[in-house]
Amino acid sequence: MDLINSLTECLDKIKLLDYHYSCANLQRKSYIEAKKNLKDDEILIEFDFKQKIKIGLSPRQVSSEFYRDKSRYVLGIGIYYRKNSKVECLNVNIISDNLGQKSYSVISALR
Repeated sequence: MDLINSLTECLDKIKLLDYHYSCANLQRKSYIEAKKNLKDDEILIEFDFKQKIKIGLSPRQVSSEFYRDKSRYVLGIGIYYRKNSKVECLNVNIISDNLGQKSYSVISALR
């Protein structure tokens, strides 16, 4: 009976993974279509945390200096709009030492 329960549980997990995979594909296709089919009076804005960086590092630096320096977050913003029947993109990067990877921080940075 344990084998049947284990197999049933495994099949249920596979079905769940298939469902998530199909949702991700649908979301990706919808995003591409929305970007491609922008109207003249519409914009699409996407936000993406790129990486944490350290500014002003020296090639010869002791480890205590590396860990003492603050990391900066890079928030990439892509603004898509239609101009002359073509979708254009304006890229904006915000670099901040107090920008956490939370929606509140993004809203604060935009203000």
